[in-house]
Amino acid sequence: MSRNVDKANSVLVRFQEQQAESATGYKDYSRYKRPKNVSRIKSLKEANEWKRQVSKEIQQKSTRIYDPSLNEVQIAELNDELNDLFKEWKRWQWHINHTLMEKKTKRKTLEDGHLLANAGKLIHGKRYFGRALELPEVKEWQESQKQNSTDIVNIKRVPRNKNDFYYHGKATAALTEFETNWTPILKAHYNVPVNEREEEETTQQTQEMHVPTLSDMEHWLVQRRKKKLMEELNL
Repeated sequence: MSRNVDKANSVLVRFQEQQAESATGYKDYSRYKRPKNVSRIKSLKEANEWKRQVSKEIQQKSTRIYDPSLNEVQIAELNDELNDLFKEWKRWQWHINHTLMEKKTKRKTLEDGHLLANAGKLIHGKRYFGRALELPEVKEWQESQKQNSTDIVNIKRVPRNKNDFYYHGKATAALTEFETNWTPILKAHYNVPVNEREEEETTQQTQEMHVPTLSDMEHWLVQRRKKKLMEELNL
């Protein structure tokens, strides 16, 4: 009996809503199922109402995801629902701005601003809201970011005087040996005046070092090509 009464009441309510809609244009969108294909809606007013319903549902579930009684599975499911709702909200937003509105405007409503301000954190193309930031996958991502950040030079910590940072430091044995060997040679090449001791060392190193001439290089290239040709011919 009670089921028949509830059914009759629901039919009566729907009839009254249809009468109110036809008489005054009022429609309670919360009692209707949202259309999946947003492009079928040709009325700007109706599209804004559907978008408002999505915004309300996002706000409700964004508040619920902070509930401390939810476990990890419930939080993950609720977070996935919020991601789907955000995608639906963006579809409505794009349809309104690019299809239904005659002139594009940059003005945003207070509702849109509040929604975007609480849009969660975007990680690898997926948003995480509230307690969803405590999920294991988010913690793993944060740990990987910390490890990667240690390999990156923080530009704010680099001193303005970069001479000590780039051009100085501890002199290694290899660097000392390199400078000792090449400094007198370079000075002699560029006719830089040197003392007697440096001149003797330069002369000795120059005598020990055989610098190939142009004819030596040509001879070496000919021999190299000849050797390569013989290897190709198996001679």
